[in-house]
Amino acid sequence: MRRYGAEFWAVLIVAAFIMFFQLGSNPLLDPDEPVYAQTAREMLAAGDLLSPRIYGDYWYDKPPMYYWLVAAASQVFGMGEFAARFPSALLAVAGSVYLYLSVARLISVRAGLFSALVLTTSVEYFYLGKAAVTDMTLSFCLMVALLSFIEKKYMRFYLFAALAVVTKGPIGLFFAGGIVFLYLAATQRWRELARMSLLKGAALFTLIAAPWYALMIHYHGAAFVDTFLGFHILLFFLIWAAVVFVFFSISATKLVSYILPMYPALAVILGWYLDQAMEYGREKPRASWIVLTMLLSGGLIWGLFKALDTMPYLEAGVLGCSAVIFLMAVISAVLIWRQKLTSAVGVQAVSMMLFISVVTSLLIPALAPTFSSRELALEFRRQYDGTSTMHVQKFLQPGVAFYAEIFGPEFKTGAKLSELLARGEKGYVLVQRKMYEKLPPSDQQKLIELAAVEDKMIFRIRP
Repeated sequence: MRRYGAEFWAVLIVAAFIMFFQLGSNPLLDPDEPVYAQTAREMLAAGDLLSPRIYGDYWYDKPPMYYWLVAAASQVFGMGEFAARFPSALLAVAGSVYLYLSVARLISVRAGLFSALVLTTSVEYFYLGKAAVTDMTLSFCLMVALLSFIEKKYMRFYLFAALAVVTKGPIGLFFAGGIVFLYLAATQRWRELARMSLLKGAALFTLIAAPWYALMIHYHGAAFVDTFLGFHILLFFLIWAAVVFVFFSISATKLVSYILPMYPALAVILGWYLDQAMEYGREKPRASWIVLTMLLSGGLIWGLFKALDTMPYLEAGVLGCSAVIFLMAVISAVLIWRQKLTSAVGVQAVSMMLFISVVTSLLIPALAPTFSSRELALEFRRQYDGTSTMHVQKFLQPGVAFYAEIFGPEFKTGAKLSELLARGEKGYVLVQRKMYEKLPPSDQQKLIELAAVEDKMIFRIRP
C-alpha cells in the first residue's frame, strides 16, 4: 500500500478546509451560480441528461459536464447550495493534491508543497473552488492534462483534454493543444510527437469528447451548431500561463473567472522560486520580500476599508479580515528576516485558512442579501397569485428561477421595461431599485410596489 508523507496530508487538509468550510451556508450568488444549479435541476426534472435546458427551454451555452456533476451531487445531498458547489470544491481539492504530487515528481517534494499551498491559498482559486460555476472543472481538467504531458503520461493527457472539451467546449482543446504546441515550438522538441502515440491518443480523445456533440447535433441540428460553436519545464508553465492570459486579454468578454486556468502554472513557477530560494539563498534574507509583503498586505487592507465607504454593513468582516492579514504580514516579515522561509510559507497557509473562515462567516453572509436573489424570490412566492405573468430583470432571473421555481419573460434594460409597460402588459415586475429609479415618472406610476428586499423590488403592474 502506498504511503504518503506529511506534505501530502498538509496539502489535503489545508485544501479541504478552505474549499469545504461553510460551503453550503450562503445562498447562490447572482447571476452565474443559480444558472448552473437551475440547469442541472431542470435536466433532472425532464429526465434528460443529454440536453441542457433552463427556464423550460433548451440551452446550448455550455457542454454538460458540470451539470452532470451537480446532478450527481444533488442525488446524494439534495438540490441546494452545497450540492451546486460540491463539484467545484471537490475538484479544487483534487487539483491542489494533484499539483503537489506532480511537482514533487518533476522538481522536488518541497517545491510541490510550496506550489500546492500557493495555488490553494490564491484568492481566485479558492473563490472559484467554492462557486457553482464551470471554471474550476475546466481548470482541473486542463491542469491534469498539461501536467500529464510534461510528465510524459500521454494517454492521461488525451483523457483530460477530452474532459476539458466536455466541460467547456473547443476552448479545452485549444488551450491543451495550443500550450503543448507552443512549448514544442519554443524548445524545438518536435520528436516528442513521435512518442505521443498520436493515433491512439486521437482515438481516445474522440471516444470521450465526441459522443455528446454528435448526439446533440443529431437531436438538435442547426440550433445547437449555430448557438454553441458560433528552463524547459518552467518555460512550459510560462507558456501555459501566457497563452491563457493573452487569449482572454484580447477576448471581447472578460470575467474574473476566465483566467483561473493560468493559476496552476503560476503556482508552479512561484513554488519553484521558493524552493530555489530555500536551496541557494539561505544566507541572505531578502529585504525586498519583506517590503513586498508589507506593501501587498497594506494595499489589501486599504482596499477592504475602502469598501466600507459604500458597504458599511461589512464592518465586522473587514475588521476580521484586516486583522488576519496584518498579523500574517508581520509574522511572515519576521520569519523572512530570520531566514525561516518554510515557516513563513506555513504561516501564510494557516493565515489564509483563517482568512477564508472570516470571509465565509462574516463577509459573504453580509453581502448575500445584496448579491443573491434568494430572499427576493421567497418574498415573491408569498406575493404571487399563481397565475399572472412574472416579468423579471435578466440579472435577477437565474436566482429567482432557482429559489422561487417560477420564471417568465425577462428584460435587460430600463428601456425594455418601459416598452413592456407601454404595451400594457399585465402581471408582476421584479427589478433592481437602481433600474426602477431611472424610469421616467410616468412609467413609475404604472407600477404598484408590493415589497422591497435590499436593492431589489417587487411590483404589480397597475391595471
